[in-house]
Amino acid sequence: DYDVNSELQTPVIVSNVSVNQRTEDSEEVARGTDGWGYSSRNTAYFYVDSSSIVSTENAYLSAFGYFEVSGELWVKIFSLDGNLVTWDDTSKAHGVRLSLQDGHLILYARLSNETYSLVMPEQVSTSEWLRIGWYCRVGDDSIEQSIQINGFEQAYQKIALRAGVGFTVLNAQVQLGYTAVDSLEKSFKGELYAAILRNYIPVNAYRSAGGPADGSAYMGLVAYHDYPPNGSEESMDMRISDNLTPITRTIFVPYLNDEFIPQGVTNSYEDEDFADSTGMIYISLYHKTVDGTTRLKRSIIVEIDPENGKVRRCFRLTGQLKTGHNGGIAFKNNAIYVATGSQVEVYPLPQFTGSGTEKYQDLATDYSNLYTVQSKASFITYYSDTIWVGDYRTSSDSNKPYLYGYPLDDAGRILTSEVPKIYRLPYNTQGVAWRIIHGERYLFISKTGMSDGSRIYRCKYSDLSKFAEPVIDTSFTVPSGGEDISFNAKGELINVSESGAKYFQKKSSPWNTFYPFIFTISEEVLSENIDEDENEIPILINEVLVDPDTDEKMGDANNDGMRNSWQDEFVEILNISDLPFDLSGWKLGDDERLNFTFPEDYVLYAHQFVVVFGGGNVSKVPGYDPDPLITKVFATDDSIGNGLANSGDYVLLVSPSGQMDMYLAYGSKADAGPPSGSIVEGIAWEVQESTFAKADNNNSLTRSPDGQNSLNDNFVEHLAVSDKPFSPGTTINGLDSVVTIFGDEKSTLLYKNRIYNSYPNPFNSSAVVTFELNDDFDLEITMYNLLGQRVRTFEPRKYYKGSNLLRWNGTDDEGNVLPSGVYFIAIRSKKFSLLHKMVLVR
Repeated sequence: DYDVNSELQTPVIVSNVSVNQRTEDSEEVARGTDGWGYSSRNTAYFYVDSSSIVSTENAYLSAFGYFEVSGELWVKIFSLDGNLVTWDDTSKAHGVRLSLQDGHLILYARLSNETYSLVMPEQVSTSEWLRIGWYCRVGDDSIEQSIQINGFEQAYQKIALRAGVGFTVLNAQVQLGYTAVDSLEKSFKGELYAAILRNYIPVNAYRSAGGPADGSAYMGLVAYHDYPPNGSEESMDMRISDNLTPITRTIFVPYLNDEFIPQGVTNSYEDEDFADSTGMIYISLYHKTVDGTTRLKRSIIVEIDPENGKVRRCFRLTGQLKTGHNGGIAFKNNAIYVATGSQVEVYPLPQFTGSGTEKYQDLATDYSNLYTVQSKASFITYYSDTIWVGDYRTSSDSNKPYLYGYPLDDAGRILTSEVPKIYRLPYNTQGVAWRIIHGERYLFISKTGMSDGSRIYRCKYSDLSKFAEPVIDTSFTVPSGGEDISFNAKGELINVSESGAKYFQKKSSPWNTFYPFIFTISEEVLSENIDEDENEIPILINEVLVDPDTDEKMGDANNDGMRNSWQDEFVEILNISDLPFDLSGWKLGDDERLNFTFPEDYVLYAHQFVVVFGGGNVSKVPGYDPDPLITKVFATDDSIGNGLANSGDYVLLVSPSGQMDMYLAYGSKADAGPPSGSIVEGIAWEVQESTFAKADNNNSLTRSPDGQNSLNDNFVEHLAVSDKPFSPGTTINGLDSVVTIFGDEKSTLLYKNRIYNSYPNPFNSSAVVTFELNDDFDLEITMYNLLGQRVRTFEPRKYYKGSNLLRWNGTDDEGNVLPSGVYFIAIRSKKFSLLHKMVLVR
């Protein structure tokens, strides 16, 4: 795109290459003559064997011993053979080359006339734009070589040098396409936008970033950050450094070259009811030119596939907020909630079928989807049937910043007539997100305004107040320009930085980091310093009645004056820990229906019971209160799940975070394995319990003593330990708290079988898992991937009381090396189940 004599590129000689403006069909709507007015680009078309672009002067590098070289190409390949990049003079001892042979990329490094070749095992994709990266790192006795495509490493090797390199000189013209270096002697065929050669290797955050394929220059990289070769200004990629808080994934922010600035971020899994296995990331961007002019183009919502980091769809807003700043967005019911200027507007998303798959679309809404809220609405998030809108305010503002929680109805309408929950926020807050970690709810707050980077604050829900700023439990430093945040299905925090936007980087900026990325932070990092014994169960299913007596009086468990086979069923839950436990959003049911959800802000206090009946009037049950946040007794509309079967069934208790899901299998379902079916698809059960105890004839299943979960036989028939058939909401002896039974001995309730740790975690080649047993057990130990697929099964055997060790080398049952990712180790006996997360990094 530069003039021939521009100092922003190396002078070159062009031979048999057509340089013209080319716009893909998918980009016509945005970049065509009558389109949205987004930028177009020139590309160089290499169309014959002799096509080439060659630098007029040699590129020179000299080093003694250690040195690095790397490069990148933005290219669309049409043929499977030909040279791509050559920096080599065969009359000299050293050179580097990247070529295609039968569709395989090959990286050659010639050092002291010894050639080291790295071959990409898979064939390269053709007829689509690729960001190809490569590097060579030479040390005293070894050479590392790597090939990456679109941010994913495709081939890597580190091998010993066959001869010492000593003093190295790379001194040759850089040739793109045709070269006469070897017998191949022909150019690749295809389009090329740019090529870069470096005498350094950028950090991994840059190399591994997904290119969003937004159709603009540099596949989403900001073109104006190219500095003159050999100039004094620091290159863009050198300004990207490893962050103080470890980053797990980076994706280049799209449409930066079209002068858009990223603001809001959300994802499909922000909606806890989203059931599709394919979830998208959504970011909001508004238009602002370098000179500060806004509203020249409509604001956009960009849908990004997190698996490959590419733009799937780009939506222009058409409603009241169509040119708004849109500092935050939320996702619920397949709709995007956009917030700015004390207003929230809802945009339903089209299904990804038929015309809905087109890359560029106008997003429609109407005035019924526009809401005015008390908040300044600088940002927004969704959590547990509530839309949370917040204020960005500086310390110089006369008003203080607050977070407002408005309930939603079943159709996703914001109930602005309701009195919102209100919590005070820190100044300069850019976004918030809720997350339950180890059973406790936290608010994560994105804050900007510091020159040494932005911050993510972690605050306990119990430390939020309307009258004072929240107590900061932990602070995480993130790159400058941090904006809105959201949690995905893996528990990773998604953040977006606006530091790459033209408006900020073309003017004087106090920020010392450059991060043109959407990026994630792992749940392991965000959970640091949280005191937690991983397998100490804070809550448990304590008592279940599934077969109320047919006698109208004896079977009336809910005390409403009538016996009903479903309404008088109940499930009792007990908090066995010394701390309050937040049950907000937890779901209860069976393997056919999860039809009861604990209300927002519902807290079960230490050693207390809560009981859920299948229905009826429960106002006469001990512990009932009309206030849903105080009561210890609830009722569903008609049954627990689909009605608990007398012969055998599953009772499920599912956490909103997916970290403490549990089930009790009784009767015929005992030891039949986890429940199956669509209602439980994707759930990894942290707690799995079974009992063969009978559940019929008005006799509940109960733990004896209440809260006991370390004995082999946890459940018994209630009449076996009491003269009463059941005791909903109380202990077997009718007391309202287990602490009154166990007193100072309540610590005996804690689960003693536990996985202590795995080390290292993350691991590269092997890890050791340490776990403790309170008795001798026959154990089955299995490894699962993130999709719940079994990848490795260890030989069942007896493990003994005390500490035990198990080593896993990251392979499957056939000895195949497994790829990088999150894995779970499940340790099971007939009496308990333990689960632990491990991260494999190749």
